[in-house]
Order: sequence, then structure tokens, then C-alpha cells
Amino acid sequence: MLSRTLGIWLLLSACGGSGDAVKDGGADSTVAVETDTLVDSAADSPSDTPAGPPQASEACDTTNEACALGVSGCRGEGPDMLPGADCLACHTSGGGRIPPWTAGGTAFRDVDGLAPLKNAIVRVTDADGKVVEMTTNAVGNFYTDRALTPPLRAEVEKDGAVRAMAGEVPTGACNACHACEGAAGGKLYGP
Repeated sequence: MLSRTLGIWLLLSACGGSGDAVKDGGADSTVAVETDTLVDSAADSPSDTPAGPPQASEACDTTNEACALGVSGCRGEGPDMLPGADCLACHTSGGGRIPPWTAGGTAFRDVDGLAPLKNAIVRVTDADGKVVEMTTNAVGNFYTDRALTPPLRAEVEKDGAVRAMAGEVPTGACNACHACEGAAGGKLYGP
């Protein structure tokens, strides 16, 4: 049976590995994950052809995508700030009031980012097999400061359904690629 490929946005996956699992929870310790392609092994028939990842439509929500350090009009602080923005554009080096993160992003319910994916588990596995799990908050944000060794793999789980990245990524800056016109073809979204 052929498998069909579905889009998925996550940036650090966590499918097994020999490292110890680390669970992050709460508003201060969420982790980011993004995925580019989900492989669905439940294809209906051998005649199914692989489909590319879904692409964002004209309805894709670009709110906050351009927000970064030094950009005017970008406001807010705390765990619910700027869903859809590239978190690691600011949260990369220590100092001041901006804590550094190794991974961060926003998970949505669809490729256009029209609704947040709340209370989903984002799992990231690094090159050493270390697994970090985090839970998305009310706006879909997740992030971590746990040390991660690239390349990274990621998956998102919601109500027992899982979407995982097919490949590895060199960074935990999920929303850098998962944007309306980003390299991933739309927002990071879960099952």
C-alpha cells in the first residue's frame, strides 16, 4: 500500500530515541515544534498518489508574522504574545528581559493559521536522542530553553492523533519556515 504525504508543521520531532524524555509544562516551559511533511500510512488504495503538503490559501492569517526585534507595532509580552511570529528572532541570545529559547513556535488547527491548536503535545527529538515534550497554550504557543543538539525532529499530538515531520531541521525556529508564504507552505498545524 502506498503512503500518501500530508502537510504538517512542526519543527523538532520526537519519535523514540535513547535519551531521557523531558516533559515541559506550564506557561514558562513550553517547547516548539514544527513539521514539514506528515506521512500517513493509512492510504486507501495503491492507486493513491503522493500529495504534496497543503499550501496556505489567500485566507492565511499573516498577523504577527513580521514581528521581530526592532519592528514597530509589535507588542505584548508573556506566554500568549505574538502567535505566529518567529519566536527565535528575539529569543535567541540571553540578556535583558528576553529569555533565550532553543525551540519555539505556534501550532494552529489548519495550514492557514485561523484557529490555535490548544493543549496539544509537541515532541522534539534532538540528534542525541533527547526528547522534550511541551503543551501548547491557549493561543497555540510553545517554547523551551532545554539544550537541544541539531538536527531536530518533531511531532504534534492532539487527542491521540499524531503528525510528525518526515525530515530533520537545523533549528528550533519553527515559525521562520511555517508562515503563510514561508518555506513550509503555511502555518505549523497539528492533527
